[in-house]
Order: sequence, then structure tokens, then C-alpha cells
Amino acid sequence: MNLQYLFHTGDIVDESDKPEQWANANPAYAQLDEAGLPYNVLAGNHDVGHMDGDYTEYSTHFGKHRFEDNPWYGGFYEDNRGSYTLFSAGGVDFIVVSQGWGPGDAEIDWMNEVLAQYPERTAIINLHEYMLTTGGLGPIPRRIQDEVVATNPNVSMVMSGHYHDAHTRVDSFDDDGDGTADREVTQMLFDYQGLPEGGQGFLRLLHFDNEGERMMVRTFSPSLEQYSSDDATLTPEDQDFEVSYARLGIEPADKELTTDAFRADVLSSEEFAQVQDVASGETVEADSAVLGAGTLSWYVRVTDPHGGIARSEVRELTLTGDAAGREGGAPGDGGDGSDGGSGAEGGSGDDGSGEPGGGGQAPGAGDGSGSAGGSEGSDGNGGSYGPGAGDGPGGSGGADGAEGDGAGSPGATGSGATDSGASDPGDADSGAVGSERSAPAGGSSATGPGNAEDRAGEEQAQDGAVSTGSLARTGVEVAGLAALALALTGAGIALVRRRRA
Repeated sequence: MNLQYLFHTGDIVDESDKPEQWANANPAYAQLDEAGLPYNVLAGNHDVGHMDGDYTEYSTHFGKHRFEDNPWYGGFYEDNRGSYTLFSAGGVDFIVVSQGWGPGDAEIDWMNEVLAQYPERTAIINLHEYMLTTGGLGPIPRRIQDEVVATNPNVSMVMSGHYHDAHTRVDSFDDDGDGTADREVTQMLFDYQGLPEGGQGFLRLLHFDNEGERMMVRTFSPSLEQYSSDDATLTPEDQDFEVSYARLGIEPADKELTTDAFRADVLSSEEFAQVQDVASGETVEADSAVLGAGTLSWYVRVTDPHGGIARSEVRELTLTGDAAGREGGAPGDGGDGSDGGSGAEGGSGDDGSGEPGGGGQAPGAGDGSGSAGGSEGSDGNGGSYGPGAGDGPGGSGGADGAEGDGAGSPGATGSGATDSGASDPGDADSGAVGSERSAPAGGSSATGPGNAEDRAGEEQAQDGAVSTGSLARTGVEVAGLAALALALTGAGIALVRRRRA
């Protein structure tokens, strides 16, 4: 899905005085930290003891120390009680200004100061409490609309939770004071906690379509693998709708980038495999044999019934047919001849006896034939008195065995498969801003088959097999076919070749 940002509207925990709840929350958000995905958090009333407004535990676990080293973290108010983040996607520069539970004069002033610093960015206000289930505004939200939303022309959207419902309202603002509305602001309440199991995993997805100049809003539950809740209290028009770029005040712009090197992948539409109706989490296989031998570039395109498209990174796959020639074996080593017996002048020493030299090693798999070993050593001469001293000369060592010829006679070697990692396409079950860009996918490569000689620690290739090494995240299994993991419900997948620029 090429997620670019994740919004959070408060209530990280249910009871702020229960350490085990913070202990459960921390590793969940750590996944976002490890992935490097920009996101914000803010404190809901459940995070601060409701009317107590005690931010102690929130600051301990989600204070500025958790975010300040990230390049997208712009700044904070009172140890992350408020924060702003900066990110860009699809040629649009955004700023998200978040404020936690119970904002007052100082918090409102801080929000205005931040928004004034970035007038060129499309601003999204993120709050815990803002819109009522009726679409109305309470006293504090009314102040924020009048004093923040209305006074900053770059504000495009407001998001909130707290009240268990989904609702959307649009208000117009006269920025230049001429009596004519210049700007519309889309305000969204999204909080499904009232559903069974604390919300059934429903997330709000915002897809920005630059070609269609629209933001597509979808509601999706990865646990149910379902778009939009069928609960009677939730209206379809507040779960699945579109907002034009004109209403949002968004104008995608071309960006200039200065660099001394770059890589461009030109994607073709030439498909070599296609799979339809793939369920979320399912593993599919595509036969790579149809491609023939050679090094090919490929990528995966995934679509869903709602028009969402995700493309993987371009990866390379190397396939070879029968080996054109096999190298001969390594030369054999002839054995050394044994030393001959000793003989020297002296007393009645025994005759020394020479032992014959050992022959060369017999040829084995991958070895050339070894030549004969050294000749037998000569016996020492008997002495007349006393023991003989000194060994006779040793037999000469055997000559090295001849190297086998290129045709592989008499030994043969086979090449094992080379391994490469693989990763899955972008996940489709996270709620956040997304645009149609690439998500990582994996490929594998292999060298051609042969009769592989035993080697410790090496995997052996069989005819037509593609072997993979450590695989990222999904653990895709490959056995004779190039396999890809998909994560979109009802998705279609097309594996296509890439043409080099």
C-alpha cells in the first residue's frame, strides 16, 4: 500500500494507572518505530486519568524522547502533549499538528504559531475530542475551529476520535474577508470503539489519487478482511467516500532533486504470470520456467476491487539451463616414498630395509587421476662392527595427478544454487495515508543444474530448482517456482518484466 503516514487520535490505553496496559501498548507502537514509518500520537482522556489531566505516564512512554531523533518529527509542546510532524507524499507537502486532551489558551496559541511557520504546507489538525456524533461541536472544539481552523488558510482537514461513531462535515471559510468563501475544510470523526472487540480492527484509509485529483476514503478491518462495518449505527456514506483535491486545496507539484547519480526503472506491461482472487495472507506461485534462461528484471503489481494499486520494487532473477561445460577435477597428489634403511661403517648393524613409496591417490569425483608414487628405497649396507648410523635416501614423491579436461572427464563438478532474500509486497492492512508507489517484493536466483559434489554448508541445486536463502518478514517458500506473498483481499497479481532505461 505504500503507507506514508499513520494518524492516531488518542486513547493509547484504557486505564492510565495500569502499568500492564502501557506495557502492552509499547511493543505495538515499537513496530512503527522499527519500520521507520512517520506517525503521531496524542493523549486521549483515558491516557491522562480523564478529568485529572495527569500526563505523567503518557510522557514516560510517549514523550518527546521517543520521537525527537526522527527527521519527520518537527517539534513538540510540553513533552509531546502537542507535536507537529512533516512529511511529503505524491508531490504534496503536509504538516500534521496534534494536540492532546484538554487544550486551553496556551495550547491554541502554540498551534497557531506552528501553522504560521509552514504556510506553504497542507495542514491537518489532529485532536482527540472535536466533533460530536451529531456533527456538532462542543465548547472547546468550537474555539479551535474559530481560533485555529478559521484563521490559518493552509488548514485542509481536521481529524478526531473520542465519540464512538463515524461522521463527516465540511465548513467553508472566507480567508480574504471579501464575503466569499475561499476554502473548504473536511472534518472527520472516526472512532469504532463501540463495536465488538473494541472496534473489530477497523482503520480509516486515505488514498491520494493524483491522476484523478481526489482523496479516496475507505474503512477497512484487516482482522475481518472487510471493507466498511455493517453495523446499523454507521452510515455507508461516512465510511466510504471521496473528496476532490479542489475541496482539499491540494495541488501536487513537481519536485526538483539534485544528485550525482540515480537509477531509473522503466516498467513494462509485459506479463508473464497472473493470479486472480488472492485472499489476504495467501501465498501464490508463478512458474518462472516460461521465461527461459538469462537474467531478467521483474516486479509485482497488486490491485484490489476498490481501485487500489501497489507495485513492488524491481528485482532481478537469473535462470540458467543445462550447464554448457563442466570443469575437470582437481589434480591428485602422489604419495611420498618411504625412506630407505640406514647403512654406514660400524659394527654388526642390521641391514636397513627400504619400504616402497605410496602410490598416488585414486581419482575421485572431481579429481584427475594421480600418477604412481615413489620407488622403493634401497637397503642399507651391513656394517662389520656396531650399529649402522643414518638413513638411506628416501624414495621420490609421486607426481601430481593430471588435471581433468573441460568436458568434465573423469571427474565432474556441479554448481549449487545461489541464494537471495525475498520480501513481500507492501501490507494492505494498516491505516494511513498511501499513494501508488512501490512496496518491496523479493526474487530469487539460481545457477544451472549439475551433478553437485558434496560440500559442507552448501545447498545443492536440482534440475529446474530455484533455491532461496533467508526470507524477509513473510517467509515465502520457494520449491521449483518463484513465489510471491500477497496481502490484499480479493487482489489480482501480475508479474511483469521490466525494460532497462
